[in-house]
Amino acid sequence: MLSGLLVEEPELVDDANEALLQIHRSTRRSLNVLDALVALEGRTDGERLAKTTLSPELLAREAAASLVLTDSERRSLEIRRMPRLRGHPALIRQLYSNLLANAFKFRSPERELRVICGYDEEARGWYVEDNGIGVPASRGEEIFASGSRYKAERPGSGLGLYVVRWIVEAHGGRVWFEQPHESEGACLIFTVPD
Repeated sequence: MLSGLLVEEPELVDDANEALLQIHRSTRRSLNVLDALVALEGRTDGERLAKTTLSPELLAREAAASLVLTDSERRSLEIRRMPRLRGHPALIRQLYSNLLANAFKFRSPERELRVICGYDEEARGWYVEDNGIGVPASRGEEIFASGSRYKAERPGSGLGLYVVRWIVEAHGGRVWFEQPHESEGACLIFTVPD
């Protein structure tokens, strides 16, 4: 859509450089999705996924850089030190991309967005926590269903967290929702066994 505007009605685009940057980031994100799909193409349920040792910190940074951020709203992204994990690079990058996109999309208008990527020793899992609008605890499992959209007025297909669950399960792990310590926002934790 944005590239069409640049070609057909360039006067409607305030900042062509910003528009081109958004197109570039969106294209990179689409390529990541395709890489993730190719990784699973033709894989049977019993077949093991090709894994390598990965830096979740690097993958979270790459995922954050690939997101199309169209606003200048204040946000804080903290990527803490995390232990390495064994997984498929394209799939784990897509997992972080979906989790971060959800955090950015479901921000609260009342406060500056804060997102933390880290590792929980007790749960033995990696997490993405935000202080956004949150999810009622009673709907915590429901958010991972195909087509689930907690806030219908927010854009999206309702497939982001479904894909996250699919990726985690393809790695033999599990993903779940918890209320953050401050009880605002959401914390999504996933495990990926070696």
